[in-house]
Amino acid sequence: MKYFLILIALSVLLSTKLFAQSRYDVKLYAYARPVTGGVMPKISTQENGSQTMIKPKTKYSYLFYLEGPKKLRIYPVELWLKGERHGIKTTDVNSTPVEFSTGELPQYTKTITLVPQTKNKVIKLDPAVAVNGKNFPKAKAKAATNEVVLVYKYGGKFYYAVQDKIKLIDPIVLQ
Repeated sequence: MKYFLILIALSVLLSTKLFAQSRYDVKLYAYARPVTGGVMPKISTQENGSQTMIKPKTKYSYLFYLEGPKKLRIYPVELWLKGERHGIKTTDVNSTPVEFSTGELPQYTKTITLVPQTKNKVIKLDPAVAVNGKNFPKAKAKAATNEVVLVYKYGGKFYYAVQDKIKLIDPIVLQ
C-alpha cells in the first residue's frame, strides 16, 4: 500500500512537470496590418472569351508584443503563426503605451494603442526564420485552433501564450 501511494504521488508530480501551462500574469498582443501593393488587378481572358479579374495577393505586416512582470526573465522560444512555426527576434520596449499611427495624411491619421500604459516589462516580438531545436507538439496542437501561439521559457519551464484571433488594424496601400 505504501508503494502504491508513492507511485501515485510520483506520477502526479511528473505529470505536472511534463505538461506546460499558461501563466496568468503574461499577456500576448497580436496585430496584423494588411499591405496591398500598388499593382492594379489583372484581367485574364479565358479561351472561351470570358474574363476574370486577378487581384494581387494581400500580405500582412505583423506586430506582436509580450507583457509580463518586470521581475520575470522570459525567454521567447518560438512563435506559431496561422499554423506555421517561426523563430523569434526580440526587442525590449522602453516605454508604454505602445501606440501606432495609421494613415498617411494628417486629416486621416488616427492613433491606435497596441499595448496600454503599464509598469510591466514589454517585449516586441518579430517573426524570424525557425531554427531546429526542441520540438513542441503541444504548441503545434494549440496552433490548430489559435492563430498565434508563443512558446516561452521561464524558470526552467516552458509555457504557452495563445491568441485565438489576430486583431486587424487599418491597411497600408502602396502606390
